[in-house]
Amino acid sequence: GGVIFLKEKISKREKIGATIAFLGTTLTVIEPIFGNNNGTFLSGNIFLVGYLVVDVASAIFLKKLLRDKIAPFALTNLSFVIGFLTLLPVLFNYFSVSEIANTLGNTKPIYHLGVLYMAIFSGTIAYTLRAKGEKTIEVGEAGLFGYLTPIFSAILALVFLSEQITPLFMIGGLIVFVGVTLAEYKKPRNT
Repeated sequence: GGVIFLKEKISKREKIGATIAFLGTTLTVIEPIFGNNNGTFLSGNIFLVGYLVVDVASAIFLKKLLRDKIAPFALTNLSFVIGFLTLLPVLFNYFSVSEIANTLGNTKPIYHLGVLYMAIFSGTIAYTLRAKGEKTIEVGEAGLFGYLTPIFSAILALVFLSEQITPLFMIGGLIVFVGVTLAEYKKPRNT
């Protein structure tokens, strides 16, 4: 996307590394077909691929806005406001104003603090840092780190959810890691 829409340049090493990482990611996405669950979780993986496609479009749009000198903090908060306003009609389609007010009023304060925490730390701060990061490097280079998401997610799922990691997933994860490492490897400069 960065090459096509933003005219970014990528090296041959980055192309090879990204291709290898893509193949590893593909292996992890289709892994449920070969697992014990008869592919029942494949639909979830397909939704995640859809998310990644939308995320790429978002990263390209973000980079264009950042090139126009719009502040990362402002972009982050504007996107949250737009998301909120977009979801309001859906909310009101399912719930009345009194139901919403009643639910909010009867919710324990600790849950409101949880939402506040998510809004500040995993929302505003995280997305502002992402935007600042994408402002300083190419979209393609930032995207390479997205290939690592399944690896970190699997480790966290293993620790917190006791999910199983299959040998095929580990092979795919290793291929992803090799691809990202190859793409990001920079020869040391002689000083």
